[in-house]
Amino acid sequence: MKYLSMLLALVCVTLNAQTRKYYYDRDWHAIDDELFATYYVAAKVDVNSPINIFRAFDRNGQILIDGKYSHLDTLSFFNSIFDGEWISYHKNGNVKINTTYHNGLENGEHIEYYDDKRTFVNGVKIDGQWHGIYESFMPNGDHIVIKYDHGTAVDDKLTLINKFGGSSAYHVSDGTLITSNPCIDSLYVDVFEDLEWYTYDINGFTLSVHMSKTRDYGKYYRCDMYLLNHSNEPVYIDNKQCIAYVDKAGDSHDKLLIYSAKEYSEIVQRKQNVALVISAIGAGVASGMSAYSTSYSTIHSGGVLYSSVTTTYNPAYAYGAYLASSYYLASISKNMKDEQEAKKIGYLEPTTINPGEAINSYFHIEYKKGDQLSLIFIIGDEKYLFPIAINKL
Repeated sequence: MKYLSMLLALVCVTLNAQTRKYYYDRDWHAIDDELFATYYVAAKVDVNSPINIFRAFDRNGQILIDGKYSHLDTLSFFNSIFDGEWISYHKNGNVKINTTYHNGLENGEHIEYYDDKRTFVNGVKIDGQWHGIYESFMPNGDHIVIKYDHGTAVDDKLTLINKFGGSSAYHVSDGTLITSNPCIDSLYVDVFEDLEWYTYDINGFTLSVHMSKTRDYGKYYRCDMYLLNHSNEPVYIDNKQCIAYVDKAGDSHDKLLIYSAKEYSEIVQRKQNVALVISAIGAGVASGMSAYSTSYSTIHSGGVLYSSVTTTYNPAYAYGAYLASSYYLASISKNMKDEQEAKKIGYLEPTTINPGEAINSYFHIEYKKGDQLSLIFIIGDEKYLFPIAINKL
């Protein structure tokens, strides 16, 4: 009798715990003929256990998923109620997704991997929704960070950190760029070799400015600038989109002209003359003249040789005179820790700075006496104010 009872119990266990196969098409819907199946699921069926295991394969027997379930939907696989650890695999056998289900919803850490085992996605889900910090690592080195509160992105904000270490913020809902108002409190000053550099480090780029007075075919305010784009969007800059004015006693404001490269070149051409050129040649080309090129030409007319000398302003020739200011710019401690190689473009012309690029440049502003010089850069939809005490120039 004892032997018979044990035999009956073993038969009952065998009947109650069986492994069955279910066949599905490419959309994971049930299919009758296994010859036409794209996937199949081998599931342990034990009526005495609330949780059972399954393995999903493709038609060639390649393992796709290891998991557990409390209810297996034989008509539509992904309508099943999964319960417990879930692991899916790439074709090369490496883990693709590692997560955990509870009563049909993801609950706990959710990690996704590339087929070379590098992390693709890392986060936490509660009741099937992202909660807390979500991170995604792109193949190109970009890194996406979103903070979720039960499935809703906090402040509708996504932060994209690029491979250069810079970051930009976007609205999750529509993908538009988020910028911050560059208030004067975010402006700081670096002093190097007794020169003051006024700097904004906001909205994905660093803008540093040094102001001085200069005499170069006239008296001007000179703006030396450095712009590093560590955002994910191109930055367009044009000094004709800047605004400059001087404040005088009694709250009076005088707007100042800002000269484009073409306008300043025309000023130089109007004022240059042969005597100035000869004087410059005799004394050696001074640093103030290094932004000019001198050409010589000889023509033959009526049996007589004529020689002429022409001096022309050319922004490209300003490079030599600009090296000193570039040296100071490159030494600004906060911004230059991982400085990108800056393009030294001489006198500023309308320029697009792509992500990861930087420029060194300068331009001239009309000179008027006053107590304070205010220079406003307009980049995108934001205005960056640089208030400079004129008595320090």
